[in-house]
Amino acid sequence: MLEFALTIECLVPRATDIGVKVSHFLTLFNLAVGQVSPSVQPWDASIQASIKWLFFNVVLALLPLLLNLILVKIGNVTTDRAELLKDGELFFFSTTIAAASIGTLLFQNPSNPLVASVVSYFLMTIIMISTGLFALSSFLKLKKMDVIDKKIFSDSSAWCAVVTVVLSYFAFVQGGMK
Repeated sequence: MLEFALTIECLVPRATDIGVKVSHFLTLFNLAVGQVSPSVQPWDASIQASIKWLFFNVVLALLPLLLNLILVKIGNVTTDRAELLKDGELFFFSTTIAAASIGTLLFQNPSNPLVASVVSYFLMTIIMISTGLFALSSFLKLKKMDVIDKKIFSDSSAWCAVVTVVLSYFAFVQGGMK
């Protein structure tokens, strides 16, 4: 009985932490869909559009990785970032976000065509790099081989994702924040 009580006591802080994270997630979701409480001042349209973009294009797209991190924490699995990202999931994420952003720039009138062209060029470069590295990761997994250097591979996928999100936000702004 004492062991059960100690187990429950150890789990309570984790449940609280998860509850807080779920609360933050729901608050961000409510802001993204425009449901704010009357006590909150009306948001500037561009800030609300940016929150919607961030939530629906980045947070939801990364939800499988975030859930994986939560399960690793809950399960007390000892691992490192390189092991979690070695399969190239962030390369796949980068490719899809970059492709959608290029579509935004192509089919909406950008506010500054020169900036839109430069951003499109960099996004196309990211698509080629991330697609190639994701294909390499998948090929190596099928051949049951390890990635050459997990740390370099995972770091490059993380940086690729960060650069893609920043450039995609520029594309979103250039496309009129629609």
